[in-house]
Amino acid sequence: MAIDSETARLFLAGKQAGINLGRMVMLGRQNFLLRPAETRALFQSYGLPPDPRLLVPTPPGSDPPFAEPFFESLGATACEAMDVSSYEGANIVHDMNEALPSRLYEQFDLVFDGGTLEHVFQFPRALHNAMQLVKPGGWFVGFTGGNNWFGHGFYQFSPEVYYRALSRQNGFSKCAVFIVPEGLGLKWYLVRDPAQLRNRTNLINSLRTPLLVLGQKAAPTPEKLKLQQSDYLPYWSENAPVLNTGKVLKASNFALSLKAKLYQLMPVFTRRLATLEARPWCQEYTIRKRHVFLPIDRNKLASVIAGLPANA
Repeated sequence: MAIDSETARLFLAGKQAGINLGRMVMLGRQNFLLRPAETRALFQSYGLPPDPRLLVPTPPGSDPPFAEPFFESLGATACEAMDVSSYEGANIVHDMNEALPSRLYEQFDLVFDGGTLEHVFQFPRALHNAMQLVKPGGWFVGFTGGNNWFGHGFYQFSPEVYYRALSRQNGFSKCAVFIVPEGLGLKWYLVRDPAQLRNRTNLINSLRTPLLVLGQKAAPTPEKLKLQQSDYLPYWSENAPVLNTGKVLKASNFALSLKAKLYQLMPVFTRRLATLEARPWCQEYTIRKRHVFLPIDRNKLASVIAGLPANA
């Protein structure tokens, strides 16, 4: 659980876009991974001075420092930490597998999950708790595993779960999910809401790809969340006779007819051949789908955040 360069960039851009940290809470006490030179350059690119404590080199072999000075540099008036144990100095001890005490409802201007929720077995409960912590007008910010984090925690996540949870029906007026594949270029993409696409945001790639999530709360979060995956809803409501992972297949389609014939004639070979469709270069799974993954100039991230549209 730690702040890397792109998570730091998200917070700096958010600060520039007008996000107020105020009284904030970290889910798990976060470390700060940036070296002094990287910290100085990143802050300068946003015209902000870093806290001098962030410019002190970490002695070799020591753990990275905790992140409170980073958040205080951005205007946090109080920076608290919640964890299942106080072993790292968390001042709020709570198991996120369990329901949140009502005394903690809507107490924070910003709630930051920097890589905690994927380690909580009862994830729906934990995400619900995090949403309840946020004041109306405040923000939820998340950094969590998307693709290629197999074995890191209990779960890897799809943008769908955050777009459905941080929705208007659950008290959130805005939601955006970004991905930043961990290649040399660190390119940013804004992932479209699957409900707007009426399709899935499928992606196969070979790089660790975290989700960076922003959600602004406008009203109290209900005591029970009722979420359904968006691409099924039109079929249920329209009583479509065929459901196939969100797509109605047309029997007249020549390619589908040919594939069905090959399966009938050469089932083993055809099934193995079909695995070639699940590759990064296939249209259904590539990051080059510009209607799904919108490239973002990371130097203009603040304007993207400031211009986020309201949830439908």
